[in-house]
Amino acid sequence: MQPNKTVPAVIAPAPPMALVPPRPLRSWPVVLLALLVAALIPETVATANTPPLRILFEPTTLGFEMLFYGTAVLLVREALVRGRIGWPGVVALGVAFGGLNEAVVAGTWYTVQPTGDIFVGGIDLAWATALTVFHLFVSIILTVAFLDGLCPRFAGRSLLRRRGIISSTVVMLGLACLGVLAPTYRPDRIVAYLGALALIGVALWLPRGGPRPPVPGRVPGLWQVRWTGFGLFVAFYGLAFFVPPLTLAICKAQPVSAQVIDCLLFVGASVGVIHVGLNWTGRQSWSARHTAALITGALACPILLSVLVPQERATLEPVVTLPFCVLLIIIEVRLARRARQGEPAPA
Repeated sequence: MQPNKTVPAVIAPAPPMALVPPRPLRSWPVVLLALLVAALIPETVATANTPPLRILFEPTTLGFEMLFYGTAVLLVREALVRGRIGWPGVVALGVAFGGLNEAVVAGTWYTVQPTGDIFVGGIDLAWATALTVFHLFVSIILTVAFLDGLCPRFAGRSLLRRRGIISSTVVMLGLACLGVLAPTYRPDRIVAYLGALALIGVALWLPRGGPRPPVPGRVPGLWQVRWTGFGLFVAFYGLAFFVPPLTLAICKAQPVSAQVIDCLLFVGASVGVIHVGLNWTGRQSWSARHTAALITGALACPILLSVLVPQERATLEPVVTLPFCVLLIIIEVRLARRARQGEPAPA
């Protein structure tokens, strides 16, 4: 009789632990932050157009700017993230926003005349070009890049759904329509509004964004990038306020020619900046630290002026600019820590 064989017990594998789905990232706080940042950077940090005293006594001004600037930044960023537009489209949208802002809402194209500028057909062409360049690079490109550095978890992610895109478009264009209702320079405002709408259509028609082939070459050091950003802002001030009197003095007999020269200088400088920017950012070793360094260097110039110029101090401008400078430093320190720890950072 054969002994009983011990049958080994079959141990059933433990059921896998239920995978807890990660909590979805809530985008609405970032959207609110984008609205605030989009208003403060061009109006309070880079310029003193809306100083803290005005925000304190006229809080509706900040609310209007948050909706107008913020929706424009969110829409451009959304189109770029979704691959709906490429860099030509970004430039076209930035120019369109500059026109909506200054020619339709503020009306500065027809009322502001810095030293050396003249009005041609009722429009200060040099000043209009300067403001358009400012809004393209500061209000749109710099602000979009700053937002991704401030909220790296959302860098490259969509923030708006279809309803948000439609609502933002209605709000931005609707607020711009308020400028059309202004009694002064109404025909000019209407033409500028229609021109901006046409330019938006052109931006959506231009080639879409996609992965760019890497550009050969080394990325400049962080301090070189910072000084480049600082120098670009100094160059903007020079072209806007110091070059026009010189060209007007040279072309006394032909003031319109002086105005055209000023515009061409601004356009040529902008094309050069875009070319170098695409070249640098296309290199493989370009990172979020370089983008943050460029932003820090650029905004360091107006922040420094807000502390040194007495008129800026009288409007309490440093109350906003100095904390913003600290925020820029914090962003750079955080990105440096992520780089040391080997964590991926948004480019």
